[in-house]
Amino acid sequence: MMEEGAELINRPFLDLRAAADLLMKLYEVKAADIEEMKSFTDQNFHIKLDIPITVGCSGNERSDQFVLKLYNSKDSTDGNRVELAVNTMAYLSNKEFCCPQPVCNKHGKLVHLEKVSCDEGNTGVEGNNGKHGLFLVVLLSFMPGQLLSSLDPMPKEVIVCIGRKLAQLHKILEASLVGSADKDCNLQRLVKDFEDYNREKPSTYCSGEWSLERVTGQRHLLDLVDDTRLRAAIAKVIDLYEEHVEPVRHLFKKGIIHGDINNDNVIISKQLESHQPSNKRFIVSGIIDFGEAAYSCLIFDLAVGLSELVLVNGTSAAGRFLQGYLSLNSIPDIEKKLLYYLVLVRYAQRIMLSLEAKPRDPLNDYIMQDVENCAGLLLQLLQMQKGEVETIWNI
Repeated sequence: MMEEGAELINRPFLDLRAAADLLMKLYEVKAADIEEMKSFTDQNFHIKLDIPITVGCSGNERSDQFVLKLYNSKDSTDGNRVELAVNTMAYLSNKEFCCPQPVCNKHGKLVHLEKVSCDEGNTGVEGNNGKHGLFLVVLLSFMPGQLLSSLDPMPKEVIVCIGRKLAQLHKILEASLVGSADKDCNLQRLVKDFEDYNREKPSTYCSGEWSLERVTGQRHLLDLVDDTRLRAAIAKVIDLYEEHVEPVRHLFKKGIIHGDINNDNVIISKQLESHQPSNKRFIVSGIIDFGEAAYSCLIFDLAVGLSELVLVNGTSAAGRFLQGYLSLNSIPDIEKKLLYYLVLVRYAQRIMLSLEAKPRDPLNDYIMQDVENCAGLLLQLLQMQKGEVETIWNI
């Protein structure tokens, strides 16, 4: 049952032909091939062109593969937050960080609001019968390679590399917080935009639900958890967060964070080894999906990434991930000692928010992906001593 006053989140539903028509309408390019990609509440299409087009501000880069992204109704209504995420990708791309580059549409904008179908039985654009809504549309350069989730098992060096890549992202997006003479005005402006947004719309900050600090207002979602043991465990996690983390959160290092480092948002590819030209090794070649980007606590990014890697690769992955991060960036001791609680919060939110979203899109199997594993790990970690877990994670 939806909580009184809660907002219904609609997902766009375009078929392949309608998506190709939308691409032509907004970007004046014709898709040679188009395929829908899995998504939680948005709709994404992988686009291939016959003729490459220019991407990036320099005008020197060209690409023939893109992602046409339509945001869900909640994010589309709150367009400023989406623009912040897109502007973050644009900034990082200009700093040569490996993330998608937003493409300007024919109106010279990176983001466009379009009326399209939100009725699964009517997958067209405005003008057809059926239910329609306004959805934000963005075109992003496609990151070649394969999803991290496709690797089983995951090589140790890749997990270390993910930590390094996140540290690199944080160092780029922390730059304006240092009051030096060579501070980056563009980054300062972006940080200020995030801060202004947070002050103006605190109830929808970081897309509302998924930011870890929002767990304090999510107790009502406990009613969705049928298993009494699991419900009690999640309630305890919220208590632990309120007791140990919330009182000192104001002391944490802040910056612009990705917000959703997981195995489906990391792109890997094979690279020839210089000392052994016949061998190839996997490297992290891209970070995608900045839909949860926010000006927030850097440690939250670490907690999300650590929890997702442990979910798939076991507890040993945590130490390798942190090893990679610490090779490029530091973690204050007060924050490092709270990672245990923050990882528990991530698992608790994955369970509650997935259960909340499932009735809205019952045919989307991606929503409930790994929920059972999250529940198992949460129960397991709560049964262990905090110090024991930290030793295993090499904290």
